[in-house]
Amino acid sequence: MSHTQNDDNHYKRVENKYSFRSFGYHPIDRHLVFVVFQLVLILCITPQIFAQPLDIDFEHLSTEQGLSEGSIYAILQDEQGFLWFGTKDGLNRFDGYNFTYYKSNPSDSTSLSDNHVYSIIQSSNGDIWVGTFSGLNRYDRYRDNFTRFLHNPNEPNSLSENRVRTVFEDKNGVLWLGTDDGLNSFNPTDNINLENNSTHFIHYKPEPGNVNSLSDKKIVCIYEDRSENLWIGTKNGGLNRFDRQKRRFIHFKHDPSNPFSLSSNEIVTIYEDNSGILWVGTGNGLNESIISKDKGEISGIKFIRYKSDTENPNS
Repeated sequence: MSHTQNDDNHYKRVENKYSFRSFGYHPIDRHLVFVVFQLVLILCITPQIFAQPLDIDFEHLSTEQGLSEGSIYAILQDEQGFLWFGTKDGLNRFDGYNFTYYKSNPSDSTSLSDNHVYSIIQSSNGDIWVGTFSGLNRYDRYRDNFTRFLHNPNEPNSLSENRVRTVFEDKNGVLWLGTDDGLNSFNPTDNINLENNSTHFIHYKPEPGNVNSLSDKKIVCIYEDRSENLWIGTKNGGLNRFDRQKRRFIHFKHDPSNPFSLSSNEIVTIYEDNSGILWVGTGNGLNESIISKDKGEISGIKFIRYKSDTENPNS
């Protein structure tokens, strides 16, 4: 269950006598819209402008303003306009003025399963999913509580491991979960049972002797490009592309003898820009993907590396 800053006497809440819902919109005010606008503006600034000094004022949201903890692992703005922050001390929801906290309560099975929040997404059907240090959580906005999905050694179709580092929804509505023991997938519209907090997770793990299996069990990031290729970034096994038709993984790893290979096997993030170029952030620099295709299928990738150079101020 949640509690707000009012419970801790941080702020005095200002109540409005009118119900904004009756007018067809949520009471997210201009203050929050301005904060979001600042974030969008920064992301949309052109590279040419980046080359010049910028004078940008940042509004700080820290523990002094009511954030439960200062380490932010995940940020989401939901369809109602709320900002959600995943921290090491719970999930925070911000309405523009006040924070509402969601934390784990050992005596309440409908509370957040763990206070260490890694990932937050809102799926296409409006559900909010939270990956934590100990399990996956689905937020019920009407009951203001959570349904937990945990690893159960006696249930082979349960979550493969409780540490859920990333949650991603593909274009077909399938949820993909990156854990410390493999990749998990499930379709919440097909095989979820909210009454007993269970579902049928499909597991993908490294298999000794199988070159078509996942290259590493620790999954850090997941991304689907515009061609619906599913890319999996691992902690130590490089980049994987999952061929969903053939049910196999194609590996891309660092090769010291190949200057066009990945700069590192530690993948941190994956993103496709507006021109269709796939960018891969690693533990040792940024990589631009030059993809070759044969009859519409990916046949190879060359990676252009970008690294920090202390002697080059433009690096």
